[in-house]
Amino acid sequence: MIEEDISSNFIYSAAEFFEVHYAHMNVQTDCPFQFSGYLTIFGILTVLRKHPLLPDNELKLALEQLTSAVAQHTALLIVEHNTITSFKVNNIERITLLERAAGSRGLKLTEFAVGVNDAIAPFIDYSVNSQMNEGISGVHVALGDGSSGYHIDFLCPGAVFSPAPPL
Repeated sequence: MIEEDISSNFIYSAAEFFEVHYAHMNVQTDCPFQFSGYLTIFGILTVLRKHPLLPDNELKLALEQLTSAVAQHTALLIVEHNTITSFKVNNIERITLLERAAGSRGLKLTEFAVGVNDAIAPFIDYSVNSQMNEGISGVHVALGDGSSGYHIDFLCPGAVFSPAPPL
């Protein structure tokens, strides 16, 4: 955790503790979940917790544009064994931008979470980078730790799960 995490009254979610533990403290450790699949992404959230000495304004602008494009068109995210292999927005591959932004963990997932709040659905604006959006019913996955690079959440409301076929 960083100083701002404990300097005011704020309750973090279990997902935040998961992210802190696995993404920050155990950088080389695989996460305790396994995910492979295709997700339709309605919105993304981006967070950079430790700002670099020399800010990359071009990268920040590219991520803001990506947030807007996903909110407008949705996106297709493909994950294989916890690694993002494709992220297409309006049929344009954007994985290079994700890899550039993600930091030391690269395209490996750092989070898998389930949202359960149907009540906020009418109020969600996916063009706004709001942490409240994470609570919507469905799933979200994320990459990056927010310190060595951006933490990027991919929001998939209304996801339907089906188990993988037996091998």
